[in-house]
Amino acid sequence: MMTTRIRKSPAAAGEHANRLYTRNGRYYADLRDLGGGREAMIPPHQTYATKDEAVAIDLLAARLRDLIVPERERHFRGVTRQVTVGVFVREWLDDKRALAGRGGEGFTSPRTLRRYEQAIQPMFTREVDGTVPLDEDTLIASVSLTDVRRVIRLLRSAVGGGYSAASLHQLIQAMQLVFDAAADEGVVPSGHNPWRQLRRADRPRLPRQSRTDFLETYEVRALLDAADELAPRIHRVPLEVLLRTYAYTGGREKEVLGLCVEDVDFRRDTVRFVSNRFRPIKTADERTVPLWPELKRVLQPYVASLHRISGLLFPGYAPRTGAEQMLTKLHKPLVAIRTQAATRLGEPYGPVLAGKALNSRVLRVSYCSARLQTLDGGRPVAIWTVIQEMGHSSKRMVETVYGRVGNARHRGDVVEYVSLGELNDRNAQDNSLGPSLERRGPDPMSVDVRLG
Repeated sequence: MMTTRIRKSPAAAGEHANRLYTRNGRYYADLRDLGGGREAMIPPHQTYATKDEAVAIDLLAARLRDLIVPERERHFRGVTRQVTVGVFVREWLDDKRALAGRGGEGFTSPRTLRRYEQAIQPMFTREVDGTVPLDEDTLIASVSLTDVRRVIRLLRSAVGGGYSAASLHQLIQAMQLVFDAAADEGVVPSGHNPWRQLRRADRPRLPRQSRTDFLETYEVRALLDAADELAPRIHRVPLEVLLRTYAYTGGREKEVLGLCVEDVDFRRDTVRFVSNRFRPIKTADERTVPLWPELKRVLQPYVASLHRISGLLFPGYAPRTGAEQMLTKLHKPLVAIRTQAATRLGEPYGPVLAGKALNSRVLRVSYCSARLQTLDGGRPVAIWTVIQEMGHSSKRMVETVYGRVGNARHRGDVVEYVSLGELNDRNAQDNSLGPSLERRGPDPMSVDVRLG
């Protein structure tokens, strides 16, 4: 028995012509990938497969229609509304925007929504090689994995600056949620989400290193001293107290701004982060961090000056109604404090501090690193204790992002930020610990001081 694969010829130049093959001079087709089998091309009212190539091609075309059309019907089965991808994306964003506006827990934040919009819009509008990556008039149910790969390839290779890995990651995350919502509403078939079908090799590789700056212990000390000297206020909140709360709790920006008076327990020396009507917290429902002595020293008189036992610890007020609300803008005062702190440090450490970004996340990273250097019962603190205080679900973030090894390290029973002068004084008392910071030379990166 002899089997021969049919070569593509002008008469058999169709997409599926290579499915045909001959056996003993008669034509057969391989249709196993479409739900069929190895089938003989038998003309109507005949018993055996045809020996005529043109007849075999016609028979193959008819059989393909029988197999492929039902497959398409199965794909669109359950679709209750046909809508273009552009229209549905706008509907999804409008719906999320309305939910975010209510401020309820579990809804997408306005900041995240803006990132989603910025990631999605160029997919429909940015021309690459004379075409847009995805036509917004395409039916959303017909978007395939091939279309998704094409979108990623075109955006990454765009002339004039392609998408970064982080931007592509944001786009993929947003479109996964869009197609999940489309499946829930019957706009696409159940389980149809080509953005979730992307293989690992097709996904962008995010950089492993953190871009968040890290402050040395003496840099944080200089910032706190500068805040005390300048004594700026936001509304009626002293910024030096707010800055210390960030530096000594490691709380996220909104977690600290949403602290209530009752969350600070001076009797048990704890600060509690818990969801409230002003904001949720990111991971666990509740977590507690120690109230370190330096923070307790400034918080006790500050809380006493509020003359109340509930409400926001750092209240802001709506400009029109005067209603209590969370603070939002911290950037400008922090820049002024950083400038003053850099001046206090002088050469060569001041310019290094001036070149670092100053925000709540920088202080969160600095707190985590300082906390990892503390002692617990005379022994190094357990990493799991720090993970719980930071509100992380695993140790990966502490190991890869938040846990930094500073140039000037300080062991102690409590978190404290030591100035340059104190570091040098302590070094002078124990020469075995190495030379002082000032004798190390002008490069702050060469400093390696181990204390305690």
